[in-house]
Amino acid sequence: MARDENMLDLDWHFLERWQKSSVGLGWPNLQSWLGQSFGKDAVLRWLVLSLIDHGVTAFVETGTHVGLSCGWLALSRDIPIFTCEINHEFAERAAAWLPDNIVRHEMSSEKFIPLLVEEVGVLPLFFLDAHWRDYWPLPDEIRAVARCYSRAVMVVHDFAVPGRPWFTAQVHHGEGPQNDMGHLRNLLVKPNVYNIFVPTYQPPRDDIPGHAVIFQNVEPFGLGDCWEKVNSW
Repeated sequence: MARDENMLDLDWHFLERWQKSSVGLGWPNLQSWLGQSFGKDAVLRWLVLSLIDHGVTAFVETGTHVGLSCGWLALSRDIPIFTCEINHEFAERAAAWLPDNIVRHEMSSEKFIPLLVEEVGVLPLFFLDAHWRDYWPLPDEIRAVARCYSRAVMVVHDFAVPGRPWFTAQVHHGEGPQNDMGHLRNLLVKPNVYNIFVPTYQPPRDDIPGHAVIFQNVEPFGLGDCWEKVNSW
């Protein structure tokens, strides 16, 4: 698991498109640039690949930004990828270079999630990374997954990992509510069954966002020894 899956076999068509886009930094820097994906967290990248290799049927991202995470994943695995971004400038920058096999939407994430029920298969992976301004989309994203999908895996990014203060987290408007277990517990409701895991590793830098892995109505799978179970209900 120590190996960073950043070393990709990059095809020249993709490289040419990336070079010409507004986000390109010159092709020799592309691999290191994609290393910024998934919050610069190589272990989280490993987790995403492991979940895919163990059977999730699609990857759904909320908060494309300029496309680092979904772009990295498109070069790493052959899996349906869907992403949404509400900021028009970011959406255009991502569209300029992302591979055509990524399905992109420019819309609010809580409206995007229900649209994909017929497209993502029986066990989608949701990477919930939509940041907020006046409106915090995460509660409605989780409710949409709970309402629309019988089985799913969710990775909630920018999460306050309990007992691991070295991970960063987001707070709405710089003050509560915080993206933490207390808030998450109010969103995960019966009759769904949830198993929640958080990372136990200490990253090599102090700007790595925390995350939580939530298995909805499915037995946990694909986790290494760097995560621990914090609750189930």
